[in-house]
Amino acid sequence: MKLELTQDSRAARLLESLDAKYFQFADDLPPPFRDIALMESTIVGQPIDEPFQGPSKLNPLIACTPWLFWETYCELDDETFLYIAEAGAFISLASVLMDHLVDGQAEQPEAMALFQRAVYDHGVAGFRAIFPKTSTFWRDFERLSREYLTALGAEIDAQSNPERFTQQVFFASAAGKVCPIAITIAALSEASGQPSILEPIEISFRHSFIAGQIHDDVLDWRSDFENRHLTFFLTRLAPPETWLAAEWLSVDELEAINDTNWVDVNYFDLVIDHFDRCIKDVEGIQCAGWIKYLVEYRGVAEEHQKAAVARHLLRVLGPVIRPPSD
Repeated sequence: MKLELTQDSRAARLLESLDAKYFQFADDLPPPFRDIALMESTIVGQPIDEPFQGPSKLNPLIACTPWLFWETYCELDDETFLYIAEAGAFISLASVLMDHLVDGQAEQPEAMALFQRAVYDHGVAGFRAIFPKTSTFWRDFERLSREYLTALGAEIDAQSNPERFTQQVFFASAAGKVCPIAITIAALSEASGQPSILEPIEISFRHSFIAGQIHDDVLDWRSDFENRHLTFFLTRLAPPETWLAAEWLSVDELEAINDTNWVDVNYFDLVIDHFDRCIKDVEGIQCAGWIKYLVEYRGVAEEHQKAAVARHLLRVLGPVIRPPSD
């Protein structure tokens, strides 16, 4: 999804400045980290031979969170807004890079780990330039950072202990992975004197990440299986003891389970339900960009669910309605 601004020249100018800040950071890095910073594959975790176009071209929730809540925080002066946006974007990007490392998607793991640290440190330094040590922002920063680490730990633990990967654990893990992004909202809320709106926005973020994680797991379960990366959805297709065995079930066997029980369709219901919760969570808060974002992704989930239903129906009814061959 590309971030579309509401005809606001100031917002557009600040967004351009965010990209410029990133490329200045990249230019100041020593090789080979400069090259890593400028590659699209670094950020998306896929072998794409294209240059990185900047944070503004990413999913807006990752690096452009302040613009999704423009009406709520636009009263901040340019310098404060941009400082927080930059620091938050770097903290969020660091979490994306960490996900790639945890999932084994980094082409150069050693260099990526060092680059990830540089990105994270830059984000922290940005927040330190704005908030004194006594600011309550740091309490939220520490809380969210701890929860993020716990979420990553639960995901790693599930690979060797699938019996502990319950729905409750999965929800907590998925929700915890949004914490680096929520740090930006904590900073904006503190700087703008609106601490009370952090909680509902944070809850909405958590529901969005649960929805997004389930959505991704349903769509990507075959590739996750091939990479032997155990996800919550795979543990719904087959019980935990299946994944503890030396030999896993085959893709065809898992396909048969899904076809029989329509597991994917049922979990798309869960995705849509959580997107609905996201919207309800922020009732009364001015955030047209965030609502639009949620509605669009909810619509994508509905389309994927319809496609899954159609595939199941075609499998069942195809032999009946297919005309006989000559």
